[in-house]
Amino acid sequence: MTQEPKQILYKIGEVAKMLGTTIRTIRFYEEKGVISPMRKNSHRLYAKREIVRLKLAIKGRNLHFSIEEISELINTYDRSVESNRHQALKMIETCDRHIAALDKKIDNIADLKTELYRVKQEMLEFLLTSEKQRRSS
Repeated sequence: MTQEPKQILYKIGEVAKMLGTTIRTIRFYEEKGVISPMRKNSHRLYAKREIVRLKLAIKGRNLHFSIEEISELINTYDRSVESNRHQALKMIETCDRHIAALDKKIDNIADLKTELYRVKQEMLEFLLTSEKQRRSS
């Protein structure tokens, strides 16, 4: 009879250091139900599964995904190939939505930049004209 390997558990401070994040960030994702660490006495203990979920959450946040989008993506996380395929499709769909939103923002910024250059040029022409009028008076 073979024994299953003992699962390695990490305390919240260890996980924060491992992932380069803060304890507060980890607690935020716990409060939102994205991760569910084990508890032993008053300590939160994190297994590999929760750490992977937390990594996905942080990556999603860095990509400006909403907490709802992060939760949806993470909740599809599983070890099965079909689940991973579903998760990949969801991620592609979410990325496409964010890319479209960014493209729209980029277009708006380009329009704003063009308008600022136009206003600046008008003001330069105004100053040039007013300076000429002042000198000729």
